[in-house]
Amino acid sequence: MHFVEATEPLVHWPLGEHLAVGLVEDEPDHLAPLTESGLLELGISADEALAYARKNLAQRSQGCLTRVAAGLYASPWQDEHDAARILIPHCIEGLPLAGEPVLMVPHRDHLIAAGADDPVALAAMLELSRALLEAPDFVSSVPLVCRDGSWIPFCPGPEHPLHEAFAELRVAQLVREHAQQRGWLEARLGGQDVFVASFRGVETQSGLASYCVWSRGVPSLLPRAELVAVLDPDDPGPPLMVRWDDVMDIAGEALIPLEGTYPPRYRTRAFPAEPILMALRERNVDL
Repeated sequence: MHFVEATEPLVHWPLGEHLAVGLVEDEPDHLAPLTESGLLELGISADEALAYARKNLAQRSQGCLTRVAAGLYASPWQDEHDAARILIPHCIEGLPLAGEPVLMVPHRDHLIAAGADDPVALAAMLELSRALLEAPDFVSSVPLVCRDGSWIPFCPGPEHPLHEAFAELRVAQLVREHAQQRGWLEARLGGQDVFVASFRGVETQSGLASYCVWSRGVPSLLPRAELVAVLDPDDPGPPLMVRWDDVMDIAGEALIPLEGTYPPRYRTRAFPAEPILMALRERNVDL
């Protein structure tokens, strides 16, 4: 079965920062994304269509995830809708997990679950996701937990034995996504005088982190990375390395969100003036 590419905006809802829920029509030999014009033809709202789709998928989802390793559970259906079953509660409820359920959708045919307090199962989850990273239908290597009714990324702290492994896999995925986006943006911008900054990984004292470069005199589209290297070519010293949140707190007025982009990008309006640079220096991160 193949997926038909859409030629207009899709009907979708954000999920867990790095994912989106979309609607498709499941034809015998292909999956066709449902667009806004398609909804008009059907005469129903987006929310009505989502409710119908969830009901339809629930009916096709008898049972729940099955045990594939100690503490690790995976979807058994393999019908190209496994990842979407993160929206079907009965597929996950009742699993004997150690700690809160951590879910990952590394592939269209894979929904996997492990307990947050089970490092052995989490390690097996990481290995399965890593093995699928280059697969054609790869979806995401960012694990999720559901808190207060919303899915959010599961990011174990530096004290966790798998902190670095999770960070490496997350950065590897986002580097690939940003590279794809960069090519698309460069083609779309044509001859405009703007630099589409790269999203890269750098080793820190707490493991691998992502960063981008903001250079003086270079109008740029910056990706939202964990760190920003603030570079002044006229300054002989090393570039500042500042956490993204600190950059937004101190120099956020110079960054304008580029609407309609995922991963998110920000257009630079002006390089920080000296008083702002001094404030950024106070937040410099020692790698």
